[in-house]
Amino acid sequence: MALTGRTALQRCPFLQDLSEEALGELHQKVRTIRYRPDDLIFQEGGPSAGFYVVISGLVQYGKHSGRRGRRRILKLLGPGDCFGEEMLFQPEVCACPGYARALTETEVAFIERRAFVDFLQRYPLVAQRLCEHLARQLRIFECKLVELAYEPVEQNLLRLLVILMDRFGVREREGIALEMPLSRQELAELLGVHLDTVIHELSKLREQGVIALSDHKIVIKDPERLRELAQPQTTCLDEKLF
Repeated sequence: MALTGRTALQRCPFLQDLSEEALGELHQKVRTIRYRPDDLIFQEGGPSAGFYVVISGLVQYGKHSGRRGRRRILKLLGPGDCFGEEMLFQPEVCACPGYARALTETEVAFIERRAFVDFLQRYPLVAQRLCEHLARQLRIFECKLVELAYEPVEQNLLRLLVILMDRFGVREREGIALEMPLSRQELAELLGVHLDTVIHELSKLREQGVIALSDHKIVIKDPERLRELAQPQTTCLDEKLF
């Protein structure tokens, strides 16, 4: 079922279980914005104005690295997911630590920072939940650092494919197709590896009969085998990407 701005707010991790009165008050502060595929929502280093909740579509959040300008996708965000919340308590004018880009036709609920801070002062329990959410995000990124240092690329790719299959998979005759506009390069940027590495690992899975590949789509031919190869999964793996 498609979300509305109001139901998207209710799915945001630190806005769940708001009273009808509080939810209505917050919804009045929302500005709905639509983006086309590949539109930039905000750019890294640009001014931060507030935070966003995805109503529909798919958003990638990432950073550019060093002089080489390599890009790293840190998260994929779907309906009910939020982004930009880490900047809510920064000085009035601050730079965005990353960029956000629409991958598909996307609609977001935007709340200006000052308006949301005023809301938090009226509803301190929401402020507490926001702090818990930010602490959880910090722990998740600590897990990511460990995985980058110690987990083999093959294992991380297998786990990523399981997550994409569960969230975006569509049953077809051949298997489960990943119905999302994610290129091989973007898979590499999610994993923090070179494109050639991802192409090599995907080819190995194709040779094993686990997946089928086309120019624009990955089909999971043997979902149970994929899950078996991806085990054991880390505790908060899906949250680190979505």
